[in-house]
Amino acid sequence: MQLRPMSKLPATVVMVALLAGCEKTETETPLGEPEPLITAADYEAAARLLPGNLEGLVKNATVEPRWLRGTAKFWYKRDGDDGAEYQLVDTTTGESAPAFDQAAIATALSSALNAEVEAATLGLANESLSPDLTTLTGVRDGKVITCDLEQNSCVATDPPTPPAGALTSSTGRYILQAEAHNLVLTEVATQEQSQLTDDGEPYRSWGKLPDTGLMVVQIKKYSMRLPPVGAQFSPDDRYVVASLNDEREVGIVPFVEWVPTDGSMRPIVHEVRHPLTGDTNRPDVGLWSFDLATGERTQIEFPENYYFGGLDGNVIGWSEHRRQAFIVARTMGSKKLALFRADLASGAVTRLIEDVSDTRAMTNTVEYNKPNIRLLGDGAEVIWYSDQSGWGHLYLHDAQSGVLKNAITQGDWGVQDIHAVDEVNREVYFTGGAREEGRDPYFRHLYRASFDGGEPVLLTAENADHTIPPVPTEMFAVLFSIPALEPMIRPDLGVFLDTWSTVDTPPQTALRSTEDGSLITMLETADASAIYERGWQPPVRQAVKAADGVTD
Repeated sequence: MQLRPMSKLPATVVMVALLAGCEKTETETPLGEPEPLITAADYEAAARLLPGNLEGLVKNATVEPRWLRGTAKFWYKRDGDDGAEYQLVDTTTGESAPAFDQAAIATALSSALNAEVEAATLGLANESLSPDLTTLTGVRDGKVITCDLEQNSCVATDPPTPPAGALTSSTGRYILQAEAHNLVLTEVATQEQSQLTDDGEPYRSWGKLPDTGLMVVQIKKYSMRLPPVGAQFSPDDRYVVASLNDEREVGIVPFVEWVPTDGSMRPIVHEVRHPLTGDTNRPDVGLWSFDLATGERTQIEFPENYYFGGLDGNVIGWSEHRRQAFIVARTMGSKKLALFRADLASGAVTRLIEDVSDTRAMTNTVEYNKPNIRLLGDGAEVIWYSDQSGWGHLYLHDAQSGVLKNAITQGDWGVQDIHAVDEVNREVYFTGGAREEGRDPYFRHLYRASFDGGEPVLLTAENADHTIPPVPTEMFAVLFSIPALEPMIRPDLGVFLDTWSTVDTPPQTALRSTEDGSLITMLETADASAIYERGWQPPVRQAVKAADGVTD
């Protein structure tokens, strides 16, 4: 059921790929010329299989849990025969039941909106259930919907207008915005504003995404207002760490919009400040710490040639009682990658761990996924990802000295994404590949490993690809408005959700034990009959030898 890679290709390439599977026989016309191998009917058949035209045809391909705070329960929306159904699951028993009386709520919602609402299609977005299952909230038709599930009544109100481009602090006390190249801090309770910076100017901006982020044309065209890029609050809201991006000396690269999307006829030239190979004038990005208690501002000084930010983000962890921030930085070309510890009061930094590569040092096998680095014990230890052995693995370091304690994982196989950390039991949950002999090395499996090393525990036994959505990098989530993911793994409850499939087997989703991966209950088996009826056929995977004639 893995159609996503094809969806990233241009439509013409996808069409050719789809048509390539058509079985055609070449016949001769009366003039002896062969008929065309591909006809208009073939194109129509292929068009039916374009990813956009298959959207929503596979039912219950995934389960996205919404955990009820303080309980061992979650709810999710499943694809019923007639529409969305709200299902409640008790992880202690594995029992599943409707979360509320959907027909009664449809009646109440019809009254609140003065419009007919069918039970099968409540049409709500951004739903939330209270932990005691007495209140349902959501959005429909531009209104905020609040339903009393005990009285089966609903009210519709106008939504509040959220501040544009705001970064909310860790505790919700503040919001931070970028205005006129500077940072403005607002205390939510009093709406009192303070100017955090006043020295910004065009192309020397606080919280601006550098033009090298390649989003400047979209930001300009669609008047996008982003939260301050590169800014982060400490967990206790004592500090803000923010970046100042100086692009004044960077050369201009013209991007030409030959067919303007605004309906005009004349091409539009967008000037983008982007260095070319060999340019000496490059963006100068500085990182600063702001003490919100004292108003002091301190520059965080990095060694020469190291820069920070980018897809890795700025701060990857904090020590509150030590008043420290832990930051990943790299050299140009990413030949070196290091973890630095910054003193937020003085701005002094200490290089703790450094990886050196002949090609590219990375924090994950996928550039847009969150770095496989986790700070532990309020800055006492850190899990570090490295492929120095030739395979990507996890290592435990002392976070104050940088000293390596031990390898968490090792061997001729690779770690892919960290998904959960259990500090109480000192265990980490991650996906990996190529560990189980005889299996497709691209299949992802979930494992649990001790911080102190030893043999990881395989939690997903099926010979299939086990999909647990990775957390995107902070910048990627901001740029593409990716909502925060609910955890699929709950070590505190001893359960996780597992969805597995192959290219020719529809997804199945189960609730399993984090102890050994044993089945608690099956949740869903996807129904893919609709895409088969359209003529879709699964691809055939083949293993071939590399140029050495030995390596698969």
